[in-house]
Amino acid sequence: MGFADYLKLMRFNFHISFITVILGALLYSQIPDFHLLKSIILCYVFFNILLYGGIYTFNAINDLEDDSKDKIKKFRPLPAGKVSVKSAIIFAIILILSGLFLSYFFLSRYIFFIFLIFLLLNIFYNIKAKKTVYLNLLVVSSTHTMRLFLGMTLAGAKPDILFLAAFYIMIFGIAVTIHGIFNKKKNEERFYTKKLIFYIQSSCFIVALIMFSLSEKFVIPWIIALLFYFLLVTLSKIHSFRPYIARLFMIKLKA
Repeated sequence: MGFADYLKLMRFNFHISFITVILGALLYSQIPDFHLLKSIILCYVFFNILLYGGIYTFNAINDLEDDSKDKIKKFRPLPAGKVSVKSAIIFAIILILSGLFLSYFFLSRYIFFIFLIFLLLNIFYNIKAKKTVYLNLLVVSSTHTMRLFLGMTLAGAKPDILFLAAFYIMIFGIAVTIHGIFNKKKNEERFYTKKLIFYIQSSCFIVALIMFSLSEKFVIPWIIALLFYFLLVTLSKIHSFRPYIARLFMIKLKA
């Protein structure tokens, strides 16, 4: 049992998702300044390292039985016995409470409540949504959208409901695409047929495009988001591009 094993539980390789928070903060700040930079850095520590470090640790505890049977995942700290379940639980609680406490006193009560929503979403995901077809992707998409909202809040901006809704729809379309290609289980195949995935992808793009036409703000971010979605969905249908897409989303392809 070593410090490095506890760090592995915190899944630092997933911290790339914090870029959505940064984008939300920079896009919706009038003039980026030192105060905003300080808030972003503090948010990264409190949110990604502490709050989500604890959430990822609890996820590892929840996945312990399945990970123990996996050829690769069985070498992770918990299934390998390098960290005990009791120690992992205490570690996770300390991280989560620290993240919540520090966010309230060093950022704002609004950030604290956003952190709390993230925690509740992850609890709901593990208890109910994780093994429910499409509900799991709806919840995952909401956490990514909440990251954008978190960035807006750090910048002191009012929530852009139209952009948040369109972003959520596009993230859901991407989640369906990725899950349908790489992560679907045998018992889910009838829910992820090529035709159904195409309908979802197309519907998400059309709805987001309609929202774009109704918006009068942030033209460039809208165009970038729509282009990224369109390119990803299009390239996902070409088999030679799929390994690159898997790498982009940190998915390990099965041998």
